[in-house]
Amino acid sequence: SQQYKQAQAGRAVLEKQLGMDLWTVGKKLLGNRIAVAVYPKPNSDQPDAVAIIQVKDAQTLVNLRKQVEPLLMLTGAKIEKSKIGDGVELVAINDSVFFGINDKWIAASSNRDLLTRTVGLLSDEEATSLTEDDAYQLMSKKMGTEHLGRVFVNTGTLAEATGGRFGLPEKMDNPLASLLVGGILELAVHSPYAGLTLDVEENQFVLSAGIDGDQSKLGELFSPFFASPPATGT
Repeated sequence: SQQYKQAQAGRAVLEKQLGMDLWTVGKKLLGNRIAVAVYPKPNSDQPDAVAIIQVKDAQTLVNLRKQVEPLLMLTGAKIEKSKIGDGVELVAINDSVFFGINDKWIAASSNRDLLTRTVGLLSDEEATSLTEDDAYQLMSKKMGTEHLGRVFVNTGTLAEATGGRFGLPEKMDNPLASLLVGGILELAVHSPYAGLTLDVEENQFVLSAGIDGDQSKLGELFSPFFASPPATGT
């Protein structure tokens, strides 16, 4: 397609400018840790998001910035720079994409206020973090922490933003779907978290999902969907 050809042409120009292929750039930049957070907004279908990359090779980040900025200027993008926090440079592109950069990490967001708050937390050694959240701690305890990737959904925050049940109906119209997953969905509504983990084994990917709750507290309508303790299953 024309879009594919344009993307390939852009990749070739970028790789020539950087002097290395994008896989090498990715390994050197993304070799440590990546975190992405999504925040629902009231009265909006588009959530705010922020991504944080803890770089593996600081020198690669310095070189990347030197090489990429001239390319951005050629595209006609409006670039504004300022200082925020301690040694953090704020780069705004067309006043719609914002980056906070220092020598150890990159933070990016489409929301300036969200990025500013994120940079403040990253720069504050005494700031509270997600690891102190009760629901996150419970997910870590139940699902473990040593995974290639983890997704944590704060269902309490999501419920507040979506009016209580984050879009899940109290009664499903499809009888078969209700029989198979009705009890699980109801348990998810009351769970403090929804979790997802990704692992890579020798010959396969392993994707696991988890929620928490006491099925006996769901009442007569939903408790029959679950096996009685100490048996497990639905």
